[in-house]
Amino acid sequence: MKYILKGSSPIEFEDWKNQANDQWQPSWDNFQNPEKKKVKEALLIEQGYICCYCGMRVENDVYTEIEHIKLRQECVDSEAYKALDFKNFLASCNGSTKEPKPREVHCNNARSNQFLAINPLNPVCEDKFIYTYDGMVIPSNPSDNDIANLIDSVLRLNAKKIKNFREKLIHALDEDFRDATLADIEDEIYALSQKDNNRFHEMCFVSVSYLKSNML
Repeated sequence: MKYILKGSSPIEFEDWKNQANDQWQPSWDNFQNPEKKKVKEALLIEQGYICCYCGMRVENDVYTEIEHIKLRQECVDSEAYKALDFKNFLASCNGSTKEPKPREVHCNNARSNQFLAINPLNPVCEDKFIYTYDGMVIPSNPSDNDIANLIDSVLRLNAKKIKNFREKLIHALDEDFRDATLADIEDEIYALSQKDNNRFHEMCFVSVSYLKSNML
């Protein structure tokens, strides 16, 4: 999970919502393209085209889903606006739901209607996780049961597909920077923390965490 600094809602989306009148109200059910595509694009730019949970690459296509931080079914009464509030949106991968079975569902589609112990808008979210040499993600505090549950049950961040990707990434880092100078490692951490053409490196926060924990 990488910290996400929220940006501005797309003008096209806000204009669409402002068309509300006595005969028509904007809702999740009538939220369609082109407004939905504009929203996805804005989410992807602020996230650097990586999934809000696992950090794998996402694009502005049918495989990327708009996730609600506060669950849509809970956005009622005085908070009904949050169902269509850009500040309540994230972009998630589809959690392998479009892959052939058998598959391990993860991220947005694993979460379903479960509570998030921490979410990517929390500035300290990255500090809650560490990554092992074999690609596992575990709580940085071994006694933090809420984060352990988030990893294993809510988002299933150790699903085989994600774990295998992290393992290959960490092994490559270990080989490339085993004998590197401190300055080289710090330069790599800086580079991984920057976007290139609006894009972060896939799972950049995993690489940064591993380098900080094991190479500095």
